[in-house]
Amino acid sequence: MLRGLQKINKRYLCGIFAFNLGLILRKKHGVGTPRQALAMVKAILAWFQALQTGLQALRNTMMEIYMENQKVAHPILPTKTANQNFPKQLISHCCSTGC
Repeated sequence: MLRGLQKINKRYLCGIFAFNLGLILRKKHGVGTPRQALAMVKAILAWFQALQTGLQALRNTMMEIYMENQKVAHPILPTKTANQNFPKQLISHCCSTGC
């Protein structure tokens, strides 16, 4: 229980301060309380995470369709050695021994 004029005035000043801070936050950032700001940040992060997951799923689906249409091996796993990818003329000219 509050007693004394000074303590009661402090209580009213704290209430006024919190109200004015809420107005400033609402005007500047569009949210009135720190909890609202936190909820807004969490919602934005969840939206970006859902967007990223959807784009990854779309990419994987498009890659599967491409691979089926092209009938090629997986693009990351090599199927030939490095020397089999180049013509023999290039290999003989770039090697110092000429083999």
